[in-house]
Amino acid sequence: MGSFDFGNYICELREKKGWSQSQLGEKLGVTNKAVSRWENGGAYPSTELMLPLAEALGVTIEDLYKAISASKVPKTRLRGFLEAMTRHSRLITWICFALMLLPYGLFLLFGTVEQKWTLVASTPVICVIAYGAFYPAFRWAYKNPFVSEKVTDIYTVIFLGLMLLGYISTVQYLFWDFPNGFTASSCLCAAIVLAVVRGLKRRYK
Repeated sequence: MGSFDFGNYICELREKKGWSQSQLGEKLGVTNKAVSRWENGGAYPSTELMLPLAEALGVTIEDLYKAISASKVPKTRLRGFLEAMTRHSRLITWICFALMLLPYGLFLLFGTVEQKWTLVASTPVICVIAYGAFYPAFRWAYKNPFVSEKVTDIYTVIFLGLMLLGYISTVQYLFWDFPNGFTASSCLCAAIVLAVVRGLKRRYK
């Protein structure tokens, strides 16, 4: 992508309002030539103008920064992978629920350890807390205009890989000491992956 993509975005919003470049410029205190440079990809609005521009065009400042970011950063393989996860978010959601409920249900039915009911009661609470922490965190990271999307893409993929390894490492204990090898961590990794995928879905919504 190039900066002209941001310019197209601004132009489309302006035309929906029925304004000329001069009329938009008057509302922002700039010349029509400045607006023309934005729309032609020759420049970006200054930081001070981003909020007034967003308010004038009826969008959020995050929308403008996201458009700028998308214009500056070409789609990478990582981005393609994360977008593919978003497209298949429903399937991944069901898989995550299965990975949480299966070990939990087996332990609930067959577990014999003394702290069984403590684990049964605490595991859903731990998973909900983890989901509640990671979901807004990933939404914030991707909506924050001061955080590079390329960096967050890299960290997201690394993090998802760590969660996968974490799940595999905990599930093996469940098999070795079935079903008493169950712990809250047997469900936690899947709950966090679910939070990340839901956060990604909000990003590309």
